[in-house]
Amino acid sequence: MWTWGLLGAYTLVLLLIGWRGRRRLHDTAEAFFLADRQLSAWVAAGSLLASWFGAASTIATYEDALQHGFSAFGWIGLPTVLTVLILAMAAPWIRSLPTVSTPDLLAMRYGTVYGHFVRGVLVAYMVGLAASQAVALGLLLRDWTGMGYTAGVLCGLAIVVTYAAVGGYLSVVITDWLQWLLILGFLGLLWGIAWPVRTHVAHPVPTSPGELVRSTHLWSTLSFTIAWSISPIGWQRIASVRDPRHVRTMMVIVAGVFLIAYLLVVLPGAWWGGTHPGTHRLGTVLRISLSQPVFALAMLALTAAVMSTLDAALNTGVYMIAALIRIRRRAFGYALATLALAVCTGWIALAHRNIIRALGLSSEILVVTIAVPIVLLRWPKWTHPWGAWACTFVGAGIAAAEYIGGTRLPPALQWPHGIPWGLTLSGICYAVGTWLGRRYHRPAGVDSPTVTQ
Repeated sequence: MWTWGLLGAYTLVLLLIGWRGRRRLHDTAEAFFLADRQLSAWVAAGSLLASWFGAASTIATYEDALQHGFSAFGWIGLPTVLTVLILAMAAPWIRSLPTVSTPDLLAMRYGTVYGHFVRGVLVAYMVGLAASQAVALGLLLRDWTGMGYTAGVLCGLAIVVTYAAVGGYLSVVITDWLQWLLILGFLGLLWGIAWPVRTHVAHPVPTSPGELVRSTHLWSTLSFTIAWSISPIGWQRIASVRDPRHVRTMMVIVAGVFLIAYLLVVLPGAWWGGTHPGTHRLGTVLRISLSQPVFALAMLALTAAVMSTLDAALNTGVYMIAALIRIRRRAFGYALATLALAVCTGWIALAHRNIIRALGLSSEILVVTIAVPIVLLRWPKWTHPWGAWACTFVGAGIAAAEYIGGTRLPPALQWPHGIPWGLTLSGICYAVGTWLGRRYHRPAGVDSPTVTQ
């Protein structure tokens, strides 16, 4: 009774928020994706917190802490804090741009067609990010309600698609705040469960440099930090703030809140794992520690954490599609695009049932395809469209091989161990393409903006 009552009430609230957001929504892209740039810094901060604190931040991080202790902070917590600090430094520059789209910046240097291709790459990234949350949603609803994994994925996607497609970015921001409040309550529950056993720690903090590097998952940290720094989700929140003077302060505060939030996940996991070394599932910990009503509330909070990232990924993915394809009937077209992305998301979630792997594969798409062209925007003498195309095509092939080959590839080529090889290969292709292009071809009609912060 508690399970279905809470889930039904929560779903109804989300749908009502989406409908009210539709009533306040103008039929323009600026309103649908940026809320007319009229959000306060604190509203945008809450949305960013909820959007980046999803399945990997809660379920995967806690379960890794149960087995490996404090080193679980290196999986998601460390790259999240690093990414927000990087965006804090770049926030005034991002807020001054007329667009939150990195493809527009790349198009000015490498050509319009290349910019369109990069939008397609970003759509693929958003689908992969959404898929990692859909995996968690299927597992959560399976453990909570007893429905099958496939049914959980499809039901969760149907709910998110409904309110995100109807209400746009504004409804996503409002639901993010509701979900963030539920997440805070969940963090309090974790702390309360683990506090009595806090003297026992599973695998304490690393002491030697080698152990520290291994425990912080060096290559996954690099992969996530690069991908999330150039992901449009953070840029979208920054650009939607009404007063640009408060943006940098907002981002620094968000970084501090993230640091505390991840410690509230990792430390309880390390404490509980030290006392109950055979425990590997968050759902198991909650079920044996909480009464049925409180357990249902905790699972609802976890579901909210997953949905807050899932709706952000779908909304930003539709923004990329809208910039790529001219949609005339915007309300209907945006809804249809959201549904199409959800179908692709569900397909990947059913094929890759591992949260961290799905999230890592999505980050690899950005790292091996467009990270090098973006970084070199600041050095115009080292850039050429041929180099960007070579890098992106080869990177896209590497990412596709990971999705198709999966665990059948040699371990050294699988994410995250394949990140340095993929990044090196894409960089070599960029250098060779740039050298050939500068020797045999002078591009015409490509602007040369000064990209500085």
